[in-house]
Amino acid sequence: MTSKLRALGLALIAVFAMSAPAASVAQAEYTFTAWETTESNHVHATIEGSQTVAFGDSFAQTAGKPAFKCGNLIGIGTMATGAEYSATASPGFSNCTIGANLAFMTVLPTTCHFKFNITGKHSEHDYTGTADVTCTTPGDSIHVQVYTNSGEGTKVCEITIDEQHGINGITYTNITGGKFKEVEVDVAATNIKTTTTKGGILCQNTTGVNHTTGTFTGSNITRAFNAAGAQINATVSG
Repeated sequence: MTSKLRALGLALIAVFAMSAPAASVAQAEYTFTAWETTESNHVHATIEGSQTVAFGDSFAQTAGKPAFKCGNLIGIGTMATGAEYSATASPGFSNCTIGANLAFMTVLPTTCHFKFNITGKHSEHDYTGTADVTCTTPGDSIHVQVYTNSGEGTKVCEITIDEQHGINGITYTNITGGKFKEVEVDVAATNIKTTTTKGGILCQNTTGVNHTTGTFTGSNITRAFNAAGAQINATVSG
């Protein structure tokens, strides 16, 4: 009996020993990279993403609801090693409106960030992925507030985008034709979770209700910059 248990223990150890490297390889398959002269020579970099067209990106609490759009939408992050399995960006929003009547809107990220993940590869330069909303302070959310005018006089409605994982519809494409390589990030998400904290006609009308079918569509370009502020190459690889 003892010898059988010993044999079973050795077999389990062998299984774990073989499976651990396999998991590491799978995790390390795809990376966001920043580099200057050689792709394998990664460098610390700041990454900046911005929408390709002003007011081009569009968010709605559910399909068919009035669209939230911003004239300026950026994301800024840091790649400490120059090769990361995911990329985290702090968002910034300004000149934001909603609906055909162009009501004034503010977007307050608080301590929340967008985290972009790579999940698959279509071709040499095309990849698929997901996104997460993560917040440094537990319980924080991204607050979207709608007012009747730019003076923020009367709040029409408010929603929050809470911490969540697995936002779908993310694709990454390496843009290789210019002086520096850049990454186009296209989004066609349909599963963003939101909560209506103040109901109103431009948001979901019922206060306190959670929604799970928020949409976001848009196209953004991500660039990398070295410590001196000069642009360098940014790619998705693996």
